[in-house]
Formats: sequence, structure tokens, C-alpha cells
Amino acid sequence: MCITMELEINRPMKRNKKPAPRPLTPNQKYSMYEAAVQDAQQHVDFFQKAGRELLGREPRILREDFCGTSLICAEWVKRDPQNTAFGLDLDPEPLAHGKKVHHSKLTKDQQNRIELFEQNVISKTKKADITVGCNFSFNIFEERATLVNYFKKVRESLVDGGLHILEAAGGPGMIEEMKEQKTLKKANGEKWFTYI
Repeated sequence: MCITMELEINRPMKRNKKPAPRPLTPNQKYSMYEAAVQDAQQHVDFFQKAGRELLGREPRILREDFCGTSLICAEWVKRDPQNTAFGLDLDPEPLAHGKKVHHSKLTKDQQNRIELFEQNVISKTKKADITVGCNFSFNIFEERATLVNYFKKVRESLVDGGLHILEAAGGPGMIEEMKEQKTLKKANGEKWFTYI
């Protein structure tokens, strides 16, 4: 997915050249990503429903792989005072952004029920009722052996009868070339950005 944003740049323009695009700040980059492709409430609704149906009980411990800003972890702990979450990601920048933006809005108790780890998802972790890999993130594993190893590590990290949920793209529409364009607006109705 390519995200574009219209920015007003107040600097002199060189002849016959477009000004270089201004790099996005982490806040802009992650806020735009979440607005364009994430719906943490919908994800958590699905995870809870699937957990109840497939585990036969209320799931309480969520592990979010490739968690980025850990928005899903934050939503998970808001749902119930018994819920805990932990997220794994290799990149410290989105982890720091998530703590600053999402975790800061949580109560102290909710904050205490989230743990973030700057580590590979193919590593030993504590047990979870549900592990999730959203937004096709597991597609980073290009070699079959690496993907199989990931699945083995996930299985080791699940409680008996635990559930692993991956978002995968499929169906006839996936082989057709298509273009989607959507303009998102700020709360005041002003144009924020367009993603294509």
C-alpha cells in the first residue's frame, strides 16, 4: 500500500523542479497507517469472539506479533480488567510511538497489563491464549523453513488449545489488478490525506 499526504511546504521552489517531499514525522507516519489500514476495535471484537467459540472460554492473554505501535494490545487491555497483552516487534520506533500515543491514554492498571518486547517473533516467549499476526506481516518470511519455524515457535508459546490468528489475503479478487483510493478527513472535516 502506498500512502500519500498533501503537505503545504513554505520554502522557495527551484526552477523547473518540484520541492523534495518533506519526510513524515513518526507521529504522522503511524497515525496515517493506523487510520488507513487498522481497526483495533474490530480486530479485538473478532479475537474475543473466535476465542470464546474455539477455546470454549473467554481468552485473557493476547500476544500481538509484529505489533508496531501496539494499538491492538492497548485495545485488548481496555476490554476487561482480567485481560493482559504483550507485543513483539523488532523496530524500536513504532514501539516507542505506541507507548507515547496509545499507552499514555490508558489507566495505570491498563498500562501495567501490557508488555512490549523489542525482539524477533521467532523467539521463546511466555504463553498466550491467542497469538495474532495482523496486516499480512508474516509475509516477511520468504523462505518456507523460516515460516515453519515461526509456526513452531508460536505453537510453543500457546497455552494448551490456544489459538493463532493470521490475516491472509486470498480469493479471486487478489489476482485482479485493482486500485483503491480513499481520502481521510480530520475531525473538523478538513482533508487529512489520501491513500492509494
